[in-house]
Amino acid sequence: MATGTAVTIIVNTANTMSTRGTQISTSDLTRLPVAAFVLLVSMVLIVLSLPRIIAAGQTLPVRDEAQAIANGDGAASPLALARSVKAYSRAAWWMPGDARMQETLARLYIAEANKYAGAGREIDDLQMALTHMDASLRHAPNRTFGWALRAETLRRLNEPVKEIERALHLSYLLGPREASAMLLRAGVILDIWGATNSNIHDIAENDLMELWASPRSRVSLAQLYLRKPLGGRLRLRRLILSSPEDVAKFNTLVKSVHNRS
Repeated sequence: MATGTAVTIIVNTANTMSTRGTQISTSDLTRLPVAAFVLLVSMVLIVLSLPRIIAAGQTLPVRDEAQAIANGDGAASPLALARSVKAYSRAAWWMPGDARMQETLARLYIAEANKYAGAGREIDDLQMALTHMDASLRHAPNRTFGWALRAETLRRLNEPVKEIERALHLSYLLGPREASAMLLRAGVILDIWGATNSNIHDIAENDLMELWASPRSRVSLAQLYLRKPLGGRLRLRRLILSSPEDVAKFNTLVKSVHNRS
């Protein structure tokens, strides 16, 4: 009897262990699809992030000098300019939907057009700038400065005035008081004044008056004045200087800026 009881206990214990083993195996099998799914998602995320990582690796070595050139540092060497254009072109290939990168590349091409204006390559550089500016605006159509830059590039390419006006209107509607865009818009309108209507003239007048009213923007306004031919300078003066005091103040500012340049 004792022997039978012992056998029964052993058999029951073995069955229990077998059942637990089956349960563990089933639980492990249940977790396998979850682990596979997590691994798959991780791999997808890594693949999706690769273009940004590669683009960052392309631009990082030249980022500071490229930003300085894009912001108007005309003293940059031809080597630095070529290096920046090459790096950002490669990065833009990997990240075609990055609006900021596309705009930076457009500005680098404009800098290249400025530096080599007399070497017969200005038009090609401006066309490249327009291509990348349009790519930027497709992905971020709310970029105020981008539309102003497009207007300036179209003007330099002698594109139809209607296209230039459209870009100016969009820039103004999106950011009527963004200083950098105001300066660029006003400069474009001064250059095409005779071909545009009073609505466009009003934009220039509003922009110039805002810039003149801001002490922080007056130096940039004087720099714009000095870049314009005589007709543009006279028009700018008529639009913003309404008193002898304004005239004297502006003349002093322009002289100071000219002496520092």
